[in-house]
Amino acid sequence: VELDVPDTVSSDLALTVPAAAGTIDRLERAGNVLQVVAMSDSTQTTSTANSYIDTTITLSITPQFSSSKVLVMVVAAGLAKRDQNTTGALQLLRGSTVLSSIDGQFAYNNSTQHIAVASAALNYLDSPATTSATTYKVQVKNNGATGDIRVNWDNNSTSSMVLLEVAA
Repeated sequence: VELDVPDTVSSDLALTVPAAAGTIDRLERAGNVLQVVAMSDSTQTTSTANSYIDTTITLSITPQFSSSKVLVMVVAAGLAKRDQNTTGALQLLRGSTVLSSIDGQFAYNNSTQHIAVASAALNYLDSPATTSATTYKVQVKNNGATGDIRVNWDNNSTSSMVLLEVAA
């Protein structure tokens, strides 16, 4: 930081710095990571209906600034279908707002055989415009409503979510 004072100042100048966080001791620059929160979980979620249900992939962050962005990085692991000719879909939400989805045909193989898929990634750069606690979550649904779709199949896989607050 450089302060340039004119030569013709007739009295002393005082520089007043606010005492709140994010000021002199933490000058924020666009693109700086301000905080990181992470979770991982291996609890199985099973969907048998053609409607979205919550998985255990959920995490909250409280942004420091309403102008911040939140980079959401998700790995949904242990994706599988059992016994019926069905497919699965995933979606990422902030609260009740859908941000991103994989609404195609994960685990599709045109048969009633069991099939497992290693994992799927959902990444999204969000602008929550708040300094309140903000919850992100992943939901799953069974597109065919037959058999079942699973996340963290048989509790043998671990899904994860990382949230990075980025100065805007």
